[in-house]
Amino acid sequence: MSWEELFPIVSEQSCSTAIRYDTRRKDKIQELICQSYKNFQNDVAHGKLTNKQDYKYFVTRLAKQVNITAYNIN
Repeated sequence: MSWEELFPIVSEQSCSTAIRYDTRRKDKIQELICQSYKNFQNDVAHGKLTNKQDYKYFVTRLAKQVNITAYNIN
């Protein structure tokens, strides 16, 4: 799977998870997409197969971490 095929899935998942966990954290959508792209590049470099479910889970897990970290700082 190429990034062009994966991008709409990652983008949609990033929007939905960022809004689900905290509507004030909409600025994190771009961060989630960038982190997903870095993860994709790493997977390709290591010859790992790309699976859209893995990336959906990655984005959701990362959004949870961002939300938890934001509330622990305050």
